[in-house]
Amino acid sequence: MKWILIVIAVIIIIFIILALVYYKPFKGFFSRKDIDSDFSKAPENFKGYIKQYQESLPWLSRQSKEELIIKSRDHLKLKGELFRLNPGTKKVVLAMHGYHGGGEYDMSRFVRFYKDNGYDCLIISQRTHELSEGKYIGFGYLEQFDGILWCQKIIELYGQDVRIVLHGVSMGGATVDLMSGNPQLPSQVKMVISDCAYDSMLNEVQVILKDMPGFAKKVTVFFLSFWCKLLAHYDIKKASPIEAVKKSKIPTIFIHGASDDFVPTVMVNELYSNCNAPKWLFVVPGAGHASSYVRQPDEYEKVIKDFWTKY
Repeated sequence: MKWILIVIAVIIIIFIILALVYYKPFKGFFSRKDIDSDFSKAPENFKGYIKQYQESLPWLSRQSKEELIIKSRDHLKLKGELFRLNPGTKKVVLAMHGYHGGGEYDMSRFVRFYKDNGYDCLIISQRTHELSEGKYIGFGYLEQFDGILWCQKIIELYGQDVRIVLHGVSMGGATVDLMSGNPQLPSQVKMVISDCAYDSMLNEVQVILKDMPGFAKKVTVFFLSFWCKLLAHYDIKKASPIEAVKKSKIPTIFIHGASDDFVPTVMVNELYSNCNAPKWLFVVPGAGHASSYVRQPDEYEKVIKDFWTKY
């Protein structure tokens, strides 16, 4: 009996030590991180992305906008900017940025396109990013419920006959995919644009840890999941866009770069093949992560216009 207690005690001590070791990577992975304003440090493959952002700002700063605030289900103050681009319009894009990104940083480059096609645009700051509150990132799972509340805010402002388009990039793409399969999504959402989304957060973690030996990878995933459940109060397995699109009825365009090595292109193929809604697939040759609009802006816009003409 004594030896059993000793073994149990040793196991508990080892578990605690490992949990503490993996707390730091969990916090770095799931916590807030501000965008580095020194763009000279940006990787070469993001230079075109940053150029589009910088070029969009002078025009965007001249557009009429208002700050909106909502409260999340867990009582966080979330902020967004509503660009009123077309007086009297009943069409609004809800634009959702990516992981450790920002509303204008990721989505401002699309606003002029939406203005030219009769849409207003609500660019939000996701929880634990920029101006919005939050301690931990939900990788789309928590954010899908925030997104539904933002849709309800749009309906409140524009009326029951509003047409809403969801447009997300990277984690924002995963968020709109998760929203599309959520039964709470308002019927006013008519279309989803999912750009470079991962098929599940667990699979994406496997990609990020691809150079780690098998056993070490399993231990890392286990403790990331452990801390996620304990502190962020959700199961990382639920951040699974591929399960959501199986239930979706919302017409969806899946967009991805053929040279994306951060969210591998195979993931968009899985999302597309598992989606049961009307769907199109647009894969851009030579485009890296979140860079399809950089690589082929005209074709990107044409695909969207053709799709919403049909749906």
